[in-house]
Amino acid sequence: MSRTVALAPAEILPVPVGELHPMQRNPGLDPRIADAFEYIRANCQGAVTEEQLALLSGLSRSRFAHLFRQQTGETFRAALRQFRLAKAALLLADAALRVKEIAASCGYADSHSFDKAFRHRFGLTPAAYRHSTHGYHLAHRDTNSKLTA
Repeated sequence: MSRTVALAPAEILPVPVGELHPMQRNPGLDPRIADAFEYIRANCQGAVTEEQLALLSGLSRSRFAHLFRQQTGETFRAALRQFRLAKAALLLADAALRVKEIAASCGYADSHSFDKAFRHRFGLTPAAYRHSTHGYHLAHRDTNSKLTA
């Protein structure tokens, strides 16, 4: 007999809840890059560009891009995508929000591009992720209940 067990959100997300990027709290991070992370976290639903962050950091775009990659090991666009998708994964736990609304609030112009990016990152569609986290929460609302599919 085969049984499917839904993963807890913390098991699916690559970072602890409350942090949307693993480098966000790195104490050795250049303050300009730490400020860029804070700006991305606060504004990831909108159009955030490398040029904006370079200007805010007082660096040229190319110097900012180099420093960002040197400090984080990834490009600005990859970090922005990770912030957006981590935020989306957290929002999907709220059944009151429609997937289309979550996509928009995470900076995606349409639900198709959001679905594609989410599936690529987590291996599940947003709807399947929501279903798995909903199942997890239902199974764990009573401390005596067992995991069910």
